[in-house]
Amino acid sequence: AGSARAMPRRGLVEGPDLEFFQRRYFTPAEVAQHNVPEDLWVSYLGSVYDLTPLARKYKGDLLLKPIIEVAGQDISHWFDAKTRDIRKHVDPLTGTLRYRTPRGRFLHV
Repeated sequence: AGSARAMPRRGLVEGPDLEFFQRRYFTPAEVAQHNVPEDLWVSYLGSVYDLTPLARKYKGDLLLKPIIEVAGQDISHWFDAKTRDIRKHVDPLTGTLRYRTPRGRFLHV
């Protein structure tokens, strides 16, 4: 068990039972099973995240809606693989650099 804790966290589902969780990889079908606010996982940039605690904390917040809409899915296209930050684009109306949020603004924790 001690060596499992020393392993990198990449690919593990975040959550209270992380230290007891031995599995490192999930198939898209397994992630897709966790697609409701009470059991909400997403994958992005090669990792799987349990966002259930986030969904509980911000229940009813409009900024949670885009995350609920993609529950059980991969959202890597929302992020820049190099910076790991939300993708940006130049707004054609203002010419300014803005975050690209195809489903609208969302909680950025």
